[in-house]
Parts: sequence; C-alpha cells; structure tokens
Amino acid sequence: MVRSKNGFLWLLALLLAAGCGSTSAEQHLENARARMAEGEVRTAVIELKNALQKSPDLADARLLLGEAHDRLGDYPSALKEFERALDLGLDNERVRAGLLRSKVRLGRFNEVIGELEGRSDLTPPLAVVLGDAYLDAGDLAGARSMYERGRPLPESSLGLGTIAWQEGDTAAAAVLLQEAVDQDSGNSEAWLRKGEFELSRGATDPARAAFSAATKLQASRVAGHIGLARVALIAGDLDAAAADVKRVLDLAPDYPGAHYLDGLIRYERQDIDGAEAAIREVQRVVPDHGPSLYLMGAIKYQQGQRAQAEENLQRYLAQDPANESAAKLLASVAFDRGDQARVVELLDPHSADTADPQLLAMLGAARMRLGQPTAATPLLERAVALAPDMAPFRNQLALSLLAGGDRTRAEAELEGAIEVDGQQFESDYLLVMLQMRERDWRAADESIRTLIEKNPDGPVGYNLRGALAVEQGDAEAARSAFAAALQRDPGFFPAVQNLARLAQQEGDSQRAIELFQDFLERNPADEGALLALAELSLGGGRSDQALDYLERAVAENPESVRARLALAQVLLAAGRLDQSAVVVDQALERAPDLAQLSLLRAEIDWRRGDLQKARTLAARLQSRLVRDAADASLVLALGDLQSRLGQLSEARSNLERVLTLADGDNAAAQRSLARIDLAEGKVREARARVDLLLEEASDADTRLLSADVLLAEGRGDEAQRQLEQLASSGEREAVIRLAGLQLGTGDVSGAVARLEGWLQDHPGDRLAELLLADALMATDKRGAIVRYENLLDTGNPVVLNNLAWLYMEQGDDRAVATARRAADVAPDNAEVLDTLGWVLLQQGGRVDEALRVLRRSAQLKPDNPSIQYHLGIALRESGDVAGARAALTRALEASAFPEADQARDALAGLPTS
Repeated sequence: MVRSKNGFLWLLALLLAAGCGSTSAEQHLENARARMAEGEVRTAVIELKNALQKSPDLADARLLLGEAHDRLGDYPSALKEFERALDLGLDNERVRAGLLRSKVRLGRFNEVIGELEGRSDLTPPLAVVLGDAYLDAGDLAGARSMYERGRPLPESSLGLGTIAWQEGDTAAAAVLLQEAVDQDSGNSEAWLRKGEFELSRGATDPARAAFSAATKLQASRVAGHIGLARVALIAGDLDAAAADVKRVLDLAPDYPGAHYLDGLIRYERQDIDGAEAAIREVQRVVPDHGPSLYLMGAIKYQQGQRAQAEENLQRYLAQDPANESAAKLLASVAFDRGDQARVVELLDPHSADTADPQLLAMLGAARMRLGQPTAATPLLERAVALAPDMAPFRNQLALSLLAGGDRTRAEAELEGAIEVDGQQFESDYLLVMLQMRERDWRAADESIRTLIEKNPDGPVGYNLRGALAVEQGDAEAARSAFAAALQRDPGFFPAVQNLARLAQQEGDSQRAIELFQDFLERNPADEGALLALAELSLGGGRSDQALDYLERAVAENPESVRARLALAQVLLAAGRLDQSAVVVDQALERAPDLAQLSLLRAEIDWRRGDLQKARTLAARLQSRLVRDAADASLVLALGDLQSRLGQLSEARSNLERVLTLADGDNAAAQRSLARIDLAEGKVREARARVDLLLEEASDADTRLLSADVLLAEGRGDEAQRQLEQLASSGEREAVIRLAGLQLGTGDVSGAVARLEGWLQDHPGDRLAELLLADALMATDKRGAIVRYENLLDTGNPVVLNNLAWLYMEQGDDRAVATARRAADVAPDNAEVLDTLGWVLLQQGGRVDEALRVLRRSAQLKPDNPSIQYHLGIALRESGDVAGARAALTRALEASAFPEADQARDALAGLPTS
C-alpha cells in the first residue's frame, strides 16, 4: 500500500512522541546526573524539567535542579528549587547548604549568619557557606575561621584565597586560588576568581589561561569570554578582544557587559559613532552603569557635543567622586568653554597627589586665565618636570613666569620648548610676543624670520610680521604682511581681524565691515566674522542688523555658547526680556556652570521684577566666587547686580575685592561703591569717591554719578545743570535721568516733550519709550496704551502690568489676558499680582480667583495700602465682612495712597453686625 508523504510525517511524529513518553522520571533524573558529571549543565536542566513534568514531587530532581541553577548563576531559581526539595521532605546537608548558599548569593547573608552562627556542629559545606556570608558582611576574621573549618573543600581554598587577595597578600592568594581550581576544575567561580586576581596584578598570561578554562564550562562561558576580552584589551590586541566580545554577543545578545566592551573597542579604533551605538545598548538596560557613563562622556566630547559630555560625566562622578580621569575630562569641557573657575573646582582636589602632567598643565592654565600666576607657576613647573619633552607645557610655564615678572626664566622656557620640539610654532609665537612686549624689535624680527623659515606656507609668521609693523607705526607694511598671511590661508581669521582694526584706527569703519563681509562670503559659517560684524553694527547704532548677524552666528554654530551669550546680551539691551531669557536658558543647557550666563539670567529676572529668582542666582554665584574670586570683571558685575537687588553688604564686599585685585585702580568698582554709599545714606563717603574719580577722568559715567551725589546733597540745580550738559552732548542716561527728575517734580509735560524729542532721533530706545509710556499714563491714557503696545515684544512685566491696568480703565476685554501674562512672567511680584486680582474683580467678577491672587499679593507686601484696599473689596464681595473690615482698616492706617477716599467709603458702607 502506498502512503502519502503527510501520512508518513504524521506516523513519524507519533512514533517519536511514543518514544519520549516511554522515558520515566527516574530515567530523566539519571540522565541529568550523567550530564551534570560531564559539565553539560543546561542539558541536565532540560532532563530535570522533563523528570519533574512527569513527577513534580521527585525531591531528588528538585535538589539537582537547584544545584544546576546554582552552577548557571540563576540564584533565584536555585533557591526556589532547594525550598521545594525541603518541603518535599528531603532535609539533608546538600539541600540545606544549597539553600543557604543561594541566600548568600542573593545578598541575604544576614539571614544565613543568624541561622548558622554559634553552631559547633557545622559540617565543612555549611562552614564554607557561613564563611561566604561573613565575607559578604565584611567580617574577614569570621570568614577565615569558617573557611579553615571547611577544609579540604575547594570552596574553602577559594574563600581563603579571596581574603588573602583583599588583604594584599598576593603570594598566598595565588597559591590558594590555584589550589581551588586544582581541587575542582569544573568550578567556574574558582576559574573566574583566579582570572580576576591575575588580571589585577597585571599577569595577563595566567589570567588568559584562567578565563580560557572558564569558557569551557557552560556556567561561565559568557563571563570567561568577557574576561578574555579584557585581557586582550590590556595587551592592546583589539582584534582578539573584538572576537571574544562577538562570541559573547552571539551567546547573549543583550548582555550589557559585552556591549560596553564593544563600545570601548570601537572607541579605541576611533569608530566614535559605533561606540556610541554600543553604549546606548548598555544604557537602555542599565541607565546608570558607571563605566558606560564615563565612556559616553568621552564619546560626546570627541563628537563636540559638550553639554551631553558634561551630563554623562557629572552622573559618573556622582557615583565615583574621587575618579581623577573623569574629573580631568569634565574639566576639559569646562576649559573649552572658558569656565576656569569650574576647572579649578574639579582639578584642585587631585592636584596634590597626581602624577598626570596634563592635569597639572590644565589646572595651571586655568589659574593663569583667572589671573593667578603665583598659583599657576608651581603647577606648571611640576607638569614640565613630569613631561620635559612636552613643549606646550613649557609654553604655559613661560606665560606664568612672565605674568609673575620673571622675564629671564620665561624666555629660557620658550627657548627650551623650541629646542625640545622645533617643529611646533607656539613657542616661537610666544617668544615673538615676549620680545615685542619688551619692545625688542630686532630680536622679534629675527624670531619672526625663523618662524617663517620653518613654515613658509603658513599664515602665522606673516601675521606676526604685520603685528610688529603695527607696533612700529608702519601701517603699509602691516597691511602687506596681513595680506600675505591671507594669501597663504584665506580662512585665517586673525589676519582679517587685524586688517579691520587698522581700518578702524584710520576711521574707516566701512572698510572694516567690507573686510569681514568678504571673509564671510568665503567662510559663511565663521563665528568670529559674524560676531565682529555684529559688534560693528552695534557701534554704528544698527541693533537690528547686529541681531541678524548674531542669530546667524547661533544658527551656523549651534553649540557655541559665546554666540548665544552675545545674542542674549543684545536682546537684553534692546529690552526683549522674553527672547533673551530663552537664549540664555539654551546656553545654560550647554554650559550650566558658566558664571557669565547665570549672571545674565539673574539680570533678566531682576528686570522682570522677579527679585526672588534673581537673588537665588546671585547667591549661587556668590558661593562660587567665594571659592575663586580672581575674575575681577565677574566679581564687579555680581557686585553691581547685588547693589540693585538691595544686597548691599554682599555687593560692598565684592566691589572691595575688585579694588584689592586691581590695587585700588578700578573706576567702575569705585562708582558702584559710591552708589552703595548713597543707598546707605553715606553721602560724604560717596562725595569723597566721586572727587577722587573726577581728578583722574571726567568721563560721562562719573559725571552722572556726580549728579546723583549733588542731588543727595540737596544741590538739585547744580545736578540738573550737569545733566543738561551731558544730555546736550547726546548722553542717553542723562536724558533718562532728567526725564525722571521732571516726573518726580510733577513736570509731566516737560518729561514727555524731552522723551519724545529723544525718541525722534533714537526710535529704537526701548527704555526711553517705557519711561514715556509711564509718563503718559497720567495725561494721555490712549497714548500710553499705544506706547506700551509697541513694547509688548519685550515681555517686560512692567509693560504688561501697566497695559492691563489701562485696558481695565478703558473697559478693554484684553485686560484679564494681559494681566495673566504679566503674572506668568513675574509670579512673585506683589504689584503684578495686585493688578491681576483687581482686574479679575473688576472685569467679570471672578471673586474666588481674585481673592486667591490678592491674598498672595498681600502676603508678599503686607504694608502696601493699595493692595490691602483691593483685598478688602474682594473680601467684601466674597461675603467676609470681618475680613474686609480688617483689610480696609489696615489700608487706611498705612501711608496715604490714591484710593484712600474709596477705602473710607467702602469701610463706612460695611454692615455693622
């Protein structure tokens, strides 16, 4: 009879099924024992599961399955099977030892200590388990005692070898760990421990042999190949390391340790994108894996993504704050963006004990840039001593010596650098600069000739020749030299910059602009050219054009913090607070520790009226500058901000530190201190400072300050005459001050006329327009609305607040939305919240919301009578007569305010009971 193919397959399946079914549970158990003896642990697991499927209560199978899981490192499953064997009545030493050993492996060593400690009848296997528990608990003496009782078990030798290793007795550790693998060559943990030990002492051949033995055991195949990959990496054999990693990934595709080593190998091979992909696989499974965080930081640094590099390295250092290498890499990120104080903060803790010349050189360079040559010099001397053939270190040392006044040693270091590495040009360059500083024109010319001979096709020597010609007053020779530099390298920006400076010195700003524009046509993304054009545009009063250049600089150089900082500063100067804040926040994402950015953000918050945020940022900056206050410009700016925030003692302390750093010669600090004197009522001290300043220079800033002092002295006429003189010469601040004086004396029409005249010639002056809008509120509300609406793009909460009030008075439905926007910008400003609460009450009768907002406003400024009046009305509308009476009474007991009559009427109209 002919059978079909399908029929044959069906019969074959039936035959196979019958064959499988005929194997008893006991036979599966015996097969498993044989497989375990041969080291085929995974096959034994399959046999044991088949046995238990047929006979779930087979206790011996449960025991052996627990031991198999233990060999494979699956300790939760092992514990479960040992417990089941015990529940089935199999209570012997193997079960107890296996169960307790699993608990130790799972970190439950305290339970094991509690059960076994103090027992005198411990058998060797149980003594070894207790020894493991003591070892995990850090009790080496207790562990040693138990391991000695566990002799001659191989686990005992393994434990004693581990203790010897931890105690630094490498000779004893080597003997004992070898003893462990000799006693049981199938003990995967012993082979792995021996491999790790040999690797720790740099014995790569014994380590390789131990890990190779581990790969032959199923339980440690993956870990063994990982060990072999690490050995190969230490030996510099990337190909062998990659081969072992591939074997691991074939066995366990999701194993994080293999992906980490894969990333490390790719990084060493400069396959940066491949390294990133591998490390992302690790971080997908283990987001806080320390080595991967470090490596990702290095990868992102290589890719130029400094913000992401910083994030990963900071997370790594949070786990391992003492890691010198990670601190150095993170310091490199800070150094690149110019945050030298952060560099010092990161590297200083390592400087005393380090033998890394690069770390010392970076720290020394940071100290130099902070104006601390005395602190920099010994660091750079150590770097040169550790790496005498590194010319850049000698260059840095020369700069620090020069800053400290030691010209002879500085020149010797530069000559030494040239001798060490005659092919690098930095030393020649610095030597020329030193000779030019000393006005040794002949020596400088000779050094320039040498540099050009070394590199005739490079632009640097010709650029220096041009600089020398400028110093000697030969403009034509300078132009020719700068042109020669550009001929050799059309993308060499310093030469264009020098040509532009020559043009500006000759009064030809247009020529300077054309030079930068021509350069930009050849190099469309050049940040330096875009920033230079922005600066020239600002100098010519073309702020909109400057903004265009700066926005382009940011677009073309998205990681540039410098471009974003410049853009934010110009937006702030234009009064565009919201836009400036966005740009600063973007820059802070890239450089969160850059003090200039935090200072600018605090300035924005201050102008928005959010004093709490500004003060918080100022306090953070203060704590940083206390550690390292050598940057006089930063300390000065912070002191000035603090004085405006009312933090007068902190401001005074910082400004006096600026004078100390500058040996008393800093006019800006003296002016700021004089303003603090005025704020504190110390008019005589302010006068003394101003007189000293006027002796040295009668500049506009000092004369403006002098007018303030005259006002404080009661000499208003003299102050006004001085301001009039400054205003007639086009001094903007004088115009603003005079308008403010006129408003203060009730001369609103005079102030309006003055501001309108100024704005006719300077239509982009946002501050003048804001002051004019404020003035018009009293006389021309519709005109004020127009002016304020022109300023809406600034995001200024004062503009929004006043406009909301005017809208309310005009019955304009936009009042509530505008007041809400003001409160969003300045959520902790009492006056802004007062306006929102009053508008909510007047337009739409939102009593509950208005009451909540006005309570917050009164909490922020409890002594403001207008706020108390508005709160009283809201309480009255809510039905809280007692609360309304208390608030209205508080308002009328305070100083006079415009709504006092309405408050009296409201109080009188309240029900008496």
